[in-house]
Amino acid sequence: MPINDNLEAMAKQLYDYWFVQFDFPNEEGKPYMSSGGALVWNEKLKREIPQGWSVSNVKSLIEPIERGISYSSDDLLDPFTTPMINLACFSKAGDYRLGEMKFFSGKVSNDKLISPMDMLIACTDMTQGADIIGRPILASDEYDLYTFSTDLALITPKGKFKMYLYYTLRTSFYHKYIRPFASGTTVKHLNFIGVENYGLPVPPIEIQSKFEDLITPIKEKQSKNLNEINALTKQRDELLPLLMNGQATVNYHLS
Repeated sequence: MPINDNLEAMAKQLYDYWFVQFDFPNEEGKPYMSSGGALVWNEKLKREIPQGWSVSNVKSLIEPIERGISYSSDDLLDPFTTPMINLACFSKAGDYRLGEMKFFSGKVSNDKLISPMDMLIACTDMTQGADIIGRPILASDEYDLYTFSTDLALITPKGKFKMYLYYTLRTSFYHKYIRPFASGTTVKHLNFIGVENYGLPVPPIEIQSKFEDLITPIKEKQSKNLNEINALTKQRDELLPLLMNGQATVNYHLS
């Protein structure tokens, strides 16, 4: 979808400017590095980071990782139950994909319920391949409330830096790091220790908050666009057979 692709390119570019090139706005609103901002060597990360930033691992920045629910085919017979995000909701590129929702008929505890924009990561490679293991998606606003399958895990940041963490966990550097933590013969399973121990620079809260406020509307717009396209596609699929067999016609009113 070109509009969403453009929105995603904007979000990634902003992440790159701020947190890879370190040209986030300084106290004067000018690009940090381009305005002579200082970098300091960090021994833990083995690279330079902006002066004043701290370093942490993911475990210190999130609530305990919550694994999704196990289910059987019998739990999916009733469509009028709890929408369940599952591994098939990941595209091969690791983005959220509509049209693959399952519906869970069992009892769901509160800790297994999530809302739109909550962050999930893939824990196995059964459907789309190992390239999505450890990658995050954000729940869409297709429904108000979801549960999620055991192939996924909920990542809940403690502070206001969900979008910073989301895009950090989508970098090629992180993806290369996390691959060895997925093991198995026929199906690979992610060891959460790899996610929890991943070290990253932590920007000051003001920078995290500014990035969050800029990126959140973009992600919400992408979700809205997906839902609109999905609704139009369903309408097209319903109308096209009627048009083809003459049960419906298109009237043109010219004035």
